[in-house]
Amino acid sequence: HRYIGVDNIEVAEAVKRGIVVCNVPDYGTNEVADQALALMMALVRKVVYMNRQTKEKGWDCTMAFPIQRLSTMTVGILGFGRIGSAFAKRVHALGCNIIACDHHLEPGEVAPCGYVTGVTMDELIEQSDIISIHCPPLKGQYMFGEDAFRRMKKGIYIINDARGGIIDEDALDRALSDGTVAGAALDCMKGEPISPDYKLFRHENLLVSPHMGWYSVQAAEDLKRKVAEQAVKFAQTGKVDYPVYKN
Repeated sequence: HRYIGVDNIEVAEAVKRGIVVCNVPDYGTNEVADQALALMMALVRKVVYMNRQTKEKGWDCTMAFPIQRLSTMTVGILGFGRIGSAFAKRVHALGCNIIACDHHLEPGEVAPCGYVTGVTMDELIEQSDIISIHCPPLKGQYMFGEDAFRRMKKGIYIINDARGGIIDEDALDRALSDGTVAGAALDCMKGEPISPDYKLFRHENLLVSPHMGWYSVQAAEDLKRKVAEQAVKFAQTGKVDYPVYKN
């Protein structure tokens, strides 16, 4: 939970100056999981593409072919914390095989939920039909670059509902062009906000939303209330519920 919502804070400098930094890690868990599921379904079922095709070119379902049955697909989840677990619960209802890579889940270990199996990063990359990202970025290093895309199944779908900088967007551009990636959905990108003329946006099989996965009316209200509660608690006790420390 220490990584959520502190991208614009120099945490190390704050710690050095004796400034307490806290966050609110649990206000939008369901919303982000819902957004990832919505993006996954839209990609695999080609909803956005076929909406445009039907309105602009005519009534022809064959333009959507091929579409794979979701229950035959393996969904790989990178990061199995609050949001990754909530996403897994939703995907499980679709009958998908679910694997996850997380430092709290050993390879081969079955998670307490009973329907998610731990794998290594290499296994996640090589075995998944769909990858959904729910982890923080690595400092100065892409987690999905040229080498990762080369090792993926041809026709994979990839969803980033976490943070920009996890996917090498130049490598993704090439993977979308050559068919390695059948479709990608990005709620988070490097260098936000992104200009409408960005090169990735030319791809018909790329879905983009403007870092809105956290949002619902209720989540926004929860965020404001919980921030205020933490401020009051610190003023009264000098303590907060979710302190953020330098790694």
